Amino acid sequence: MRRALLLFAGALLVRIVYYLMIRNTACLDINLDPISDMETFHRWALSIVNGDWLGRLDFHPFHPWQAAVASKEQWARWYGHVYHQEPFYPYFVAVLYLFAPREPSSVILVQLLLGAAGCSLTYLAARRLMTEGAALTAGILSTLYGPYLYYESLMLRDSLMIPLNALILWVVLEARASEPGRRATAWWLGSGLLIGMAYITKASILPFFILLALLTLFDGRTLPMSRRSTPAAAMLAGFLLMVSPVLARNLAVGAPLMKITTRGPIEFINGNNPWHMGIGWFDGDDTRVSVYAHDLLAESDGKLLPTAAAVLRGWSDHPARLIWLQLVKAGYFFAPFEMPNNASYSYFRLNNPLLRHATLSFYWISPLALIGLIVSLRRCAVFMPLYLFLSSGILVTIVFYVIARFRAPFMPALIILAALGLWSIVELVKASRWSRLLPYAALLAGCFVVNTLETFPDEGLVRPQDYLISIQGYLSRGNDAAALAEAGKGRRIFPGFADFPRAEGRIYLRQNRRAEALAAFREAAAEDPADEESRREVTYLERQP
Repeated sequence: MRRALLLFAGALLVRIVYYLMIRNTACLDINLDPISDMETFHRWALSIVNGDWLGRLDFHPFHPWQAAVASKEQWARWYGHVYHQEPFYPYFVAVLYLFAPREPSSVILVQLLLGAAGCSLTYLAARRLMTEGAALTAGILSTLYGPYLYYESLMLRDSLMIPLNALILWVVLEARASEPGRRATAWWLGSGLLIGMAYITKASILPFFILLALLTLFDGRTLPMSRRSTPAAAMLAGFLLMVSPVLARNLAVGAPLMKITTRGPIEFINGNNPWHMGIGWFDGDDTRVSVYAHDLLAESDGKLLPTAAAVLRGWSDHPARLIWLQLVKAGYFFAPFEMPNNASYSYFRLNNPLLRHATLSFYWISPLALIGLIVSLRRCAVFMPLYLFLSSGILVTIVFYVIARFRAPFMPALIILAALGLWSIVELVKASRWSRLLPYAALLAGCFVVNTLETFPDEGLVRPQDYLISIQGYLSRGNDAAALAEAGKGRRIFPGFADFPRAEGRIYLRQNRRAEALAAFREAAAEDPADEESRREVTYLERQP
C-alpha cells in the first residue's frame, strides 16, 4: 500500500504541473463549446442542481447534426422520458456543483484527483496478476500516460470511467483471489456495486458483468451449488442496489423500466451506415447519412433492436463489406493517435510542453501491450477477468462506433498488459536470453514501424474549432495578443478558412489598427463571398480617411 500512495503522490504532482501549465492557455475553454458533449453535460448538471433531480424536464441537447435528421419535436417523441445518456456522470457533476463553483474547472480539478488515484488502482490491480516489479511498472506507465491528463481536462464521462474501471479490475481480482467465505463475498458485492455504477455511467459494461458472473460459476464448479452461486448472487445484489435509483426514477416519470439511454439507435446508425469511414461521428452536412438516419428511425420509432435490424438488412446483399467495415473500425480502435472528437488531444499537446515532451501516448503503449498479451497467455486462467473486460468492451465499441476517447476507459487493462510486456523484455535482457528475446524484439519493432506509418503530426489532428474557441477565450480575458497569435496559427494551418482572417480583423479593430483590419476583412470576404460582416467592414473601413 505504501507504493500505491507514492504512485498517487507522483501522479498527483504530474497533474498539478500539467494544470498549472494548461490553465494559462485557452484549451480548457473547449468545455463550453456549445456544440460539444462537454457543454451538454454542463447544462444537464445545471438543470439537475437547479431542481430537476428526477429528470422530469426531459433534458436533451439539440445539435446541428440532429436538426439535419429530424425536428426537435420528432426527436422528443423518439426519446420519450428516457435519460439522454446514462445518468451517473451528469448527477456526479451536479453534486459537485452543489459545493463548488458551477463551472468546468470545478469538475476538472476533481477529475485530475481521481485520475491520480486511478494510477494507484492500476498498480493494485496489476499486483494480483504479476510480479511487484511489473505491477510498479504499470503504475508508472499510468502516471506518464498523456491522454489521461487530456481526458481529465474535459467534462466527459470517459474521464470518470478510467479510474472507475481500474477500481473494478482491482476489486474483481481481489474477490477472485480470496478464499470462499465472508471476505470473498464482500469483495464480490463490491464488484457488483462498482459494475452497477459503471453501467449507469455507460451501459456497454453489461456484457462484462454477465461474462464475469459466468466465470465465477465456472471457477466454483467443484463446489456445491449453494456456494458456487454465491459470488454471482453477491455481484447481482450489488449491481441491482446501485442501479435501483435509476429504475425507481424511470417508474416515477413513466419511462421504460430498464432503459437508461436514448443513444443506442443513432450510434448504431452512425457506425454502420454505408458511408461510414470507420471512425468518428457524422455531421449534418452529409445529407446521405442524415436522410438515411431519418428514414430508419422513422421506421423503427427510435427503438434500438428494430433500428439495428433495419441497418443490417441494408447490408444483406453485401455482407463482406459489413465485415470489412467492422475490421476497419477495429483498426481505428487500436490506431496510434487520438482522433479529435469534441476536442483535440493534439491541440492540447501543441499548447502544453509536458504533454508534448514528457508523457507517453498510445503509440508507445500498444506494441508493449501486444507483447504483454502474448506473455500473459501462459497464465491465461489468472488473466481471464482482464481478457473478458477487454474483449467484451472493445467488441461492443466496435459494433456501435469507434472514436479515440472510447478507448480511454480500457487503458487500465491495456497498460497492465503493456507493463507486463515491458517487464518481460527487461527480464530477458537481464538474463541474456537472446533467443527468446529476438521474436519479441522483432514484433515490437514491427509494431512501431506500423504505428509510425499510421500516425499523424499534431497539426494534422487539430480542428478549426479548437483555434476559434481559444480565440474567444483569450479575448474574454483581454489577451488580444494571444488571440491574434491563435488566429494567425489557424490561418496557416487552415488556409482559405475565412473565420480566421475575420477574427483577425475584429481584433485589429479592437486595437484601432484599421489598415491591418481592412486587409484581414478583405481576405475573409475573398475567401467567403457570403460573409456579410467582412464585406460590411470593408465598405466601412474604405470610407474612413
